Amino acid sequence: FSAMKLTLNKIIKKGKNQEVQPVKNHPVLELLDRVNPYLTFADLLKITQIYKDLAGNAYWWIIKSGSKIIEIWPYFRPDKMSVIPSASKFIDGYNYLTPKGEFVKFQPEEIIHFKTPNPLDPYLGVAPMEACYLAYNTYMQSSEYNNRFFKNNARADFILDFPNGLSEVEQKQIRAQWESRHRGESHQHKFGILSGDAKILQTGMSAKDMEFIEQMKFTRDEILAIFKVPKALLDPQELNYASAQVAKEVFLNEVIVPLMRDFTQTLNEFLLPSYGDDSLFFDFKN
Repeated sequence: FSAMKLTLNKIIKKGKNQEVQPVKNHPVLELLDRVNPYLTFADLLKITQIYKDLAGNAYWWIIKSGSKIIEIWPYFRPDKMSVIPSASKFIDGYNYLTPKGEFVKFQPEEIIHFKTPNPLDPYLGVAPMEACYLAYNTYMQSSEYNNRFFKNNARADFILDFPNGLSEVEQKQIRAQWESRHRGESHQHKFGILSGDAKILQTGMSAKDMEFIEQMKFTRDEILAIFKVPKALLDPQELNYASAQVAKEVFLNEVIVPLMRDFTQTLNEFLLPSYGDDSLFFDFKN
């Protein structure tokens, strides 16, 4: 998505036999070529899409000098931004909570709002992350469990049982030897060598017994489905040339192209009107 190529076009003849010609030089193209002193257009696209994926909303701050747009800044955390409804204009503005705990109000024309349509709220978008919240938590907890398993929780998963008992000195010697072999991340899953009549009693279940790998695959597939990413693009076991080609075509046509179409339509609706020429419109190279 961040590699999309925008095209600016001008309608030179309206009606049934509409004619369009490309525009190579225009202030809006210069703006998007270098949106501010620190970001490229590709950076702007990446940040915008990351916010949309995580929160369902992304905001551009449009900075003007007089009537001319000179910079675009996308670094508004969506969870800190609220929309101010209006009974007459639908939106009266935007309130942003700064790190200092102060609210800053922006006028509607200062903000371009990119959002994933939310059937429960006309003002704010809904994020795919909300749909996969439980799957994401399950996946992360499984990862954390496996991480603790491989670190071994700084302990061995069995108990030493001495049927004939041990003296206090023998207990201290064996405990010191055992702990020296099992303390810390570099000693996980090692074993001790002991003499005598000790028995080892298993106390823990392995990750294999718990089938966490299969559980993680299942939750991963659920997350991929919510974000509409074909599994064949990420899982080598699913990959052959034919399936990779089909998966790529599906992903481009069903996910990436709609994202680019939504993006250009938002620019046409909320950015181009600032230039006072209703014959201009953005499109993209598919």
